[in-house]
Amino acid sequence: MRSLIFFLLLFCSLFARAQSAGLTLFTNFKDGYYYDLEGHKITGKIDKAGSGKVVLTFKYYILFKENDAAEIKRITPDMIKSFVVGTDSFIVSHDKDPKFHKVLIDGPTKLYEVLTFAKSDGGSMMRPVGGNMMLTAGVGLAMVGANLAKGSEVIYSYGTDPDHRTDLKRKNFIEGMSLTMSDEPELVEQIKDKTFRITEMDVLINVYQRIKSRRKELK
Repeated sequence: MRSLIFFLLLFCSLFARAQSAGLTLFTNFKDGYYYDLEGHKITGKIDKAGSGKVVLTFKYYILFKENDAAEIKRITPDMIKSFVVGTDSFIVSHDKDPKFHKVLIDGPTKLYEVLTFAKSDGGSMMRPVGGNMMLTAGVGLAMVGANLAKGSEVIYSYGTDPDHRTDLKRKNFIEGMSLTMSDEPELVEQIKDKTFRITEMDVLINVYQRIKSRRKELK
């Protein structure tokens, strides 16, 4: 037991040093690009796993490199307008605590998902949505995406842009989702008759995306 604790403490120390140096111990780079504040498109490889908060500084970031051999750079929300990696699109909010908002539905009224930061019994935990491994500030490793932190959740919001959005809650679920999915009237009716509820967001979004994909295939 003592050897395990020693190993974990040593690992935490190495992780802290890596973060302070702008490095990361777990990376998953994919082809992508971002737009800087002047609107220039920068293409390269992006690791979005860090689009949660840095464990030590509690600042949101992503990792970027121009190619496989290039130096890794940490990019925070105040440095860019948006980024795309794989099939996922993220846009930046400009509030007091800027975040990367994943665009789930890109219509006149958009649906966003933001990665959350939660507290666990052992300290702080980073919980981005995805499948990478991250080190918690408490002792131990957590599989990202597993519901291991008390109070951890995915926060949905809707609006015309990330600076004009409303958090999606039980009381405004029908209104918000009817707006974001207004291009699919039959689905809107199912939202209104409570076939779908806020506790079934994953299912609802999946159904919507499957309908859109099927329509594209039929064109």
